[in-house]
Amino acid sequence: MTERGETMDDMLLHVFVHRLSIDGRPDGQAGQAALQLDDDTLVITPDAGPREMRPVRLPLGRLAGLAVGTHPDAPDALLLHPLQGVAIGILSRREEQRGDLLSIGRRAERRAYTLPELTRGLRAVGSRSGAPGDEHDRWFGGLLTARREAARADGWAAQVKAFAPHPLRRQLADTLTALAVARHPASAPDQRALVAALEEQALPLERALESMEAATGRLHSAADHERLVAWRAWVEATRHCFVAADQGWLAMTPLLAWHDPVESTGKSAAAGSRRGGSWWRRRGLDERAS
Repeated sequence: MTERGETMDDMLLHVFVHRLSIDGRPDGQAGQAALQLDDDTLVITPDAGPREMRPVRLPLGRLAGLAVGTHPDAPDALLLHPLQGVAIGILSRREEQRGDLLSIGRRAERRAYTLPELTRGLRAVGSRSGAPGDEHDRWFGGLLTARREAARADGWAAQVKAFAPHPLRRQLADTLTALAVARHPASAPDQRALVAALEEQALPLERALESMEAATGRLHSAADHERLVAWRAWVEATRHCFVAADQGWLAMTPLLAWHDPVESTGKSAAAGSRRGGSWWRRRGLDERAS
């Protein structure tokens, strides 16, 4: 087990390293090596061999798949599937370190399936240009809540579940309706017209959600040797949902600003509806004039 004063990432395990055939069975003689998890890289250092042999470094981001304790003939094995090259099976050489090997494997698995930051580089989330406020927060609320839940989740499946597309779609539809009702509380036709205009701006987000849903299905059906590839595709599809939401909000902001919500300062609901109606007529005239 781990020696005193040794961090888990500093731990060196004495292991057997096997090349694996297509069916996942050892192919040839096993080599002896030391295994270490160095941040986001698995390092395999051969015990002996030609002088020029160097440690093999396998960044988690260059693995197509990783499986811990799933092989029926070796329940304490760590299986690595690089994007290029042969698959590798790793077994502990010491009985007392079998649990440590599984521990390293599970930590590597958690790191490989860590959801990255999804809002970096966006223009509207939390910025002045994004017209921050209650409506801004409601528009982004579904995605940001899913991101927080995913950050607390354990394992890739729980992270994916946090981004279930159907609740996100319902939240999107409810938000568009609420935005229109706030501006035209007394006019159902104006509400429908404004919702239709907002839906047009939100269409890229709906398409992004469809892509994420398809990526979710592929991830769930992926085999061990290709699941990390499917995971990265799902992450990219999820990131695109945030980008589409960001762009959609920036596109909707001028439209919403024209349809200011009716305030409790003497302005009547009817006046608000008339203003909205005049905007639709004026928009048509402006488009014809241009």
